[in-house]
Amino acid sequence: FYTFGQNYGNHEIIVETPDHKKKLADLSAEELELILQAYNDRIKDLSKKPNISYVNVFKNSGPDAGTSLVHSHSQVMATAIPNDLVQAEVTAIRKYVSCPYCEIIASEKDSERRCFENDDWVAFAPYASKFNYECWIFPKSHINSLDQGNQKTLAQIYKQVLDKVHELKCSYNVVLHYSPEGEDLHFHVEIYPRIAVWGGYEEGSDVTINTVAPEDAAKFYRGDE
Repeated sequence: FYTFGQNYGNHEIIVETPDHKKKLADLSAEELELILQAYNDRIKDLSKKPNISYVNVFKNSGPDAGTSLVHSHSQVMATAIPNDLVQAEVTAIRKYVSCPYCEIIASEKDSERRCFENDDWVAFAPYASKFNYECWIFPKSHINSLDQGNQKTLAQIYKQVLDKVHELKCSYNVVLHYSPEGEDLHFHVEIYPRIAVWGGYEEGSDVTINTVAPEDAAKFYRGDE
C-alpha cells in the first residue's frame, strides 16, 4: 500500500517575455514561434538525460490554473515516471490498425467543431470536451514530436486560439503531448480554459460536467456568435 520512490528529474522555467505586464496572448506569432522552439530544445536535451521517462511541457495561466508566478512563463518537468495521460493515449491507439487521431482530424476539420485551420495544422473543440471551450491543435500530417512539424504555422494557429481564450478572461492551461520513444502517438497541443469549478460529483466520480457544447465552443472560436 505504501510504495514510494525518490524524487528525480529536472524542473525548468521558460520566461516567455521580458515584459512583466505582457501575457502570452499579447505576444506575436513570431514570438510564440520562439517559445515553441524553446519547448522543442528543452524536450530534446532533457530526453537525453539518464532515467528520464518523459518531459512534460505545460503552461499555467491564472490562479484557477495553478499559477504561482505572475510573470508570464511556461514550465518543463522531466521525470523518471511516465505521463499517465499520454500512456493512456498510447494504450488506446494500439487497439487500432491505423492512427485513430488521423481519422479524427479528417472528420473534425470539416465539422461543426472546427475552430481554425491552415496548411499544416487544424484546431478543433474535441467531441467529448473535459473543459469549457477546450481546444486541441493537431498537425494534419502524422508526426510524433514538435520538431517534426512546422513550428511557424503552429505558432500562427496557436496565436488565433490564444486570442480567443484571452477574450474569455479566464485562467487556462496548455499541455503538449508528444510520443514516448518507441511509440507512434500523434503529436498535439491541448488548451484547457478553466472556467468551471469542479465539485463533489466530478471529484467523487471522475465524470466531468461540461456546460458548453463543443459545437458552441467552436462557434466562439470562429467568431460565429
